[in-house]
This record gives sequence, structure tokens and C-alpha cells, in this order.
Amino acid sequence: MGTIILDFKADVIDTAFVRQILFVCGYGATRDGDYLKVFEKRESYSLFCKLGNKEVFDTLYCDEGLGRDCLDNTGLVDNNKQWQEFCDMNNVIALILHKLSPEWQPKDTRASGRGFRWQHFNSEYREALSVFLPNSELANVIELKNVTN
Repeated sequence: MGTIILDFKADVIDTAFVRQILFVCGYGATRDGDYLKVFEKRESYSLFCKLGNKEVFDTLYCDEGLGRDCLDNTGLVDNNKQWQEFCDMNNVIALILHKLSPEWQPKDTRASGRGFRWQHFNSEYREALSVFLPNSELANVIELKNVTN
């Protein structure tokens, strides 16, 4: 499968790449319309989990559109391909952090507006990943890039 390089210059991550990240973290997932429903554990070796009796752990919104600073499995892409769908970088990083340290929570912020709030949490996630990832089982699979601002 190779090393997953998370480049913090990205704002969004290609949905196919998100699925790869979820798989290596041990999550299960299934697509439900514009959403990727995430389950805390997989049912089998496959990422796919049936919707039904299992409780959904988290939900990632997936959407296509023209974007800049997009991350896919080839690295950071200035302009994405028109058919690609993406998920928010912070939401994916939060799932990785949950696997590394379930009790960790980012400091809340009074910042209003999506840009300020997004940047605050992105900074919190960068710092936490730098602490928790190096000593984890995911350290052999996930590599961080452009962690400092």
C-alpha cells in the first residue's frame, strides 16, 4: 500500500485517498449519498461496512468541485481534476488522532467564521499529530509533511 503522506498545505483530501487512510487506521466505512459513514471497526478485511445495526462513529461530507491545495495519493495537487470528490482535511485528521489518542480533544476556540475556526483546529491537529504519531503503530504508514506553518 505504501506510505501515506499527509501534506498540511492541503485543505481537502481526495475521497479515494481518505478511504485508504481510514483503512490503515482500522476504520470501516460505506458511502451513503454525499456522505462517507465511518465505523469505529471494520467487519472484515474490506473497508466496506453495511449500514444497519452498527452505530455510525462519524460522517464525512464528500463533494466534487474545483479546488486548490488538494491532497490525493500522488501528493499535493494545485488544481484537482473535475471528477474528483473531496473531504475536509481537518475531519480526516481528527479521525486519525482519535485512533492515536482517543481521549485527546482540541482546545475550543471563540474564533468565528469558517476560516479562523478551521485554521485554529488545523493548528491543534498539527501539534497533536507531531506528538502522538511518532510513537504509534501508524508511524510506519503515515508520514507528515509541512507540519510547521
